Order: sequence, then C-alpha cells, then structure tokens
Amino acid sequence: MTQVVSKWLKFSIDSIDDDRSPDVIIECFSDLDDKNASYGVFVTSSRKNGRYDRLFAKVDAGSDSENEAAFLALANAFAKIRL
Repeated sequence: MTQVVSKWLKFSIDSIDDDRSPDVIIECFSDLDDKNASYGVFVTSSRKNGRYDRLFAKVDAGSDSENEAAFLALANAFAKIRL
C-alpha cells in the first residue's frame, strides 16, 4: 500500500513589522487536516519597492541558502499575482 504525503503552503500579504510596507507570509502545513503551521517565514522588501529580498523565520524552516532563495522566489512570484 502506498502512503501519500502532502504538504501545503498558505500565502498571505500583510504589514507585520510596522513599516507600512506589505510583507509576504508563507506558512507550511504537514497535511490537509493541520490547524497549525509546521513552520512559517515572512519575507520583506528592504527598500520598500515591492522586491522581496529579506527572509525571517517565525519557526525553523531550514536555514540553508537554497531554501532561502526558494522562499524569496515564491514571495516575489506571489506578490505579482493579482487576485
């Protein structure tokens, strides 16, 4: 029997560091039934120009540069989506 493992990401935009510039929040959940995120990060724009270039971990999301680059790319892509 094959076990299916799923993870899902929740993206949101909010100003959480009181600088009036929106931040991208990325939370990771282990499975669809999770109520609490396994970990999360928020990404900010150091120049307040809409280009997200600084990553802060709310909970350990892995600190290697490959993960950081992936989260920055995800944040920049999400910020461009107009929903």
